[in-house]
Amino acid sequence: MALESQVAIVTGATGIVGEGIARAFLQAGATVVAPIRSAGKEAALREALGSPPAERLHCPLDEYTTAEGAKALARWAALKFGAVDHIVACTGGMVPMAVLSAVTPSDFNAAMHDRVLGQVVLAQALAPLLREAQRSSYTVITGRLGVRCTMADGALFAIANAAVYGMVQALQAQLREKPQRVNELRIGAIVRRDSEAEHPHFPGKKSHPASLVAAEALRIAAGQQADDIVRLYLD
Repeated sequence: MALESQVAIVTGATGIVGEGIARAFLQAGATVVAPIRSAGKEAALREALGSPPAERLHCPLDEYTTAEGAKALARWAALKFGAVDHIVACTGGMVPMAVLSAVTPSDFNAAMHDRVLGQVVLAQALAPLLREAQRSSYTVITGRLGVRCTMADGALFAIANAAVYGMVQALQAQLREKPQRVNELRIGAIVRRDSEAEHPHFPGKKSHPASLVAAEALRIAAGQQADDIVRLYLD
């Protein structure tokens, strides 16, 4: 299997895209750390992922989108594994839909906190855990709206995504002389769970199964590319 005996941290595994990636990595032989931000979500996540053995799926409870929470997650992983082979940062969630002229300061600050700062503190805390080997990878999951805002009411998505692009470039520059690989997986589609007919927040709109994104994330982790933007534009 592609990730046999390797350890991967996958954030956002209780969400649509993160769940699909965690499942794909488990099926590829990895031991997966899928931190959860609410104690009540662990049982449902384990069931959704096929109830893998406890030693293959770890779900530490952690508010990992804060600086202290990300550091706590890093300390937990370091004590448990020493080093990890892959990190997939799938973090952010939904933001209010609004045209630019209607964006409030509080909405803007919330979007920056949830979709940008969360990625920054995760990179600061988790990247040092990557094993110093070319097979090690850090993949950031982003969306296409930062390239071109195709929905007038998607202003906050566009602004936040563009900021995350910059964060990825900064991490790539920091690790460029090291063997670990940093890549961005940029999704251009509405993604749904494989078990669902549509995305719950976008009823009636064309959507694609999360397994397509997961397969691409697995290909990046098991591959050799570095400093890359992998564009998965399905529409």
